[in-house]
Amino acid sequence: MEDNIKIKVYKIVLLGDNYSGTTCLIRRYIYNEYDPNKYSHNTQFFEKKIISENGNKLSIQFWDIFNYQRYYSFNRFYINNSHGIIFTYDITNRASFENAIQRLNRIKEDFKEILVFALVGLKSDSFYDKEVREEEARKFAQDNNMLYYLTSAKSNINVENCFNGIINEIIRKEEIENENKNLIKLNNMKRERPSKKGCLK
Repeated sequence: MEDNIKIKVYKIVLLGDNYSGTTCLIRRYIYNEYDPNKYSHNTQFFEKKIISENGNKLSIQFWDIFNYQRYYSFNRFYINNSHGIIFTYDITNRASFENAIQRLNRIKEDFKEILVFALVGLKSDSFYDKEVREEEARKFAQDNNMLYYLTSAKSNINVENCFNGIINEIIRKEEIENENKNLIKLNNMKRERPSKKGCLK
């Protein structure tokens, strides 16, 4: 019977600069491991995790996309049909934060159907080397209706909370969207239903 259980699939895309630590963040969440030298890639990277939520099994797909600006037309294929997008930046690298802002502006313009956007700071353990203040990043996220998390894959700080919060927000917004669609459908059916009239004699 277990094999017949339907698994709901959610797709989350992560966009960040090369060597910013995005892949380490994903692998810390999925495998609870940290090895910054283990993976080196230049385009995209796929991982998934099966989780349980309210008795239901969910398959969370993570698409880690590199060189986003350079291969924008190619990477649009991976962004399509996403439920959420995580924009990562390295708190010790100001340019990575500015790149995240540019990516958000383009994505919001081209993909209006995305349910959740999140801004995630990486390497929070490198506090004394930071070039981006938490207050600045948090305010930017709030102004753009984004979730915000500050994390460290190396020290395993706030990683679980980050991904669980984003996944729960995707589920919540999808439920609201489905309720609104059902309400619209019901109202349309009421308008289309013919009115009953008595027989004329």
